[in-house]
Amino acid sequence: RRRARLDYAVIGLLVGAAVWLPWLAYQIATGSPTFSLIGETLRDMASSGMRRRAFLYGAWIHSGYSLAGLAAPSVHEYHLLTQIYDRFTQLMGGLFMLSLPATVAMAVYAWSRWRERIDTASYAILAVWLWLPWLLLSGAPERLEPQSLMVLYPAGFIAMGLLIDRVLAWLDAVWSQHPRRLNAVHLAIWAVLWCHVALSAHATLTLYHMVDSRDTSQGYGIPYRYWRRAAGMVQREARNNGADQIWMLQNDPHPMAVLRYLLEPPFRVLDIASDHPETLPLPVERSALYLRAEEPVQSRAAKEWVGAKTTGITYFPGETLHIVAQVSDAYHAQEILSAVPEPGIWMLDAGVWLLGYEWPAEILPGQEVHLTTYWTFLDVPPGERDVEHELVIDLIGPGGDRFAQATGFGLPESHWIEGLVVQQWHTLQIPDDAPEGRYTLLIGMYRLTDGLWSRQIDDEGFDLGSAIEIGPLRVGRSLAWPAP
Repeated sequence: RRRARLDYAVIGLLVGAAVWLPWLAYQIATGSPTFSLIGETLRDMASSGMRRRAFLYGAWIHSGYSLAGLAAPSVHEYHLLTQIYDRFTQLMGGLFMLSLPATVAMAVYAWSRWRERIDTASYAILAVWLWLPWLLLSGAPERLEPQSLMVLYPAGFIAMGLLIDRVLAWLDAVWSQHPRRLNAVHLAIWAVLWCHVALSAHATLTLYHMVDSRDTSQGYGIPYRYWRRAAGMVQREARNNGADQIWMLQNDPHPMAVLRYLLEPPFRVLDIASDHPETLPLPVERSALYLRAEEPVQSRAAKEWVGAKTTGITYFPGETLHIVAQVSDAYHAQEILSAVPEPGIWMLDAGVWLLGYEWPAEILPGQEVHLTTYWTFLDVPPGERDVEHELVIDLIGPGGDRFAQATGFGLPESHWIEGLVVQQWHTLQIPDDAPEGRYTLLIGMYRLTDGLWSRQIDDEGFDLGSAIEIGPLRVGRSLAWPAP
């Protein structure tokens, strides 16, 4: 197999430099914005802070020292052999740092010894994998995090193994006439490696035990064991009621993220915002398991409407937050639809269907209106769940002017499950100077990415416009209906 000769490669590099160097010099001299940006990036990459922090983080994630970042307590609180473990992590970190230039050296050596049929590509790919992330790092050093270098897995460990293998091969060649000395060195190297593996395993198991049994403060101020207790309660209720989905009603999604992490999988957890607007999934053709950390008045009334029963509560110490599980039996679709005050079918081409609404019988100017809507999802087109949508509800007066507006759809697109039925409450503030008379609601939905409005379609697929029109609705005294 023919290989490129070294002298030919050098000549090619010189020719390329002769062609490109004048152009590069001109671009730099004229202050090309592209080269200015490249220069700034290279200066950031060459800064001592970036370089030192990047290599330090790379050594951390390959030495076992990163275990200390998994919990708030220091390493001294969860590892009995702290001093020994620190020495081993420093040793492994140094081994990783040595493997970086060693991988490049092995690639160059394999390329130069092509007659021995050494596979250069295996070393070259490994070297590029290890060095490219550092070459691509740009921006302020404070933006760099240890997880930014996880892309080095598993190339870093492979490089460390290759370096140890090369060292052992070199020792075999140098001390081939001293088998006892060679065996002793082999034994020492393998003993160090296995001791590091054992210490890392011990640190991991001890860390898990500490997090599970002690009061750490990383669960939003709540001990982790209480989150585990709440997760166990929810899992038990879900199994007892045959529920594979858990509907998490919440105002603040961040604390409940711990609970969602503990429940998934095997259960699918749906985050349901309790405001903007408040949303409640209904138990259509399946039993429902509602999970909440607090109880807004509207949600309590809604859960009473579907007959949900409280089956489990987990209290957190010293906190007003507590986890409540409520279960509702399955309802047939016809039972749910028959309870909608103003039923109907309005279809949007985004796969969102309006099943009906409820408008209070009497609304006076200056009052706050709670409009109730019912939605389901059928035949959602591909890609609609990948973009964000905004629901807009306009209250149009007798003269065509807009007097109130409500925005927001309280269910993430990832939860637009086929056949899921949800109930929502929207708040509309009627102005004091709003005239009495017949009003119309215009309901539309558009994508936040491109501003494209969903189209209302009929049963045959014909375009009916960008808004669902509901009405007439009455604002004013019920007895003062004007003649149509």
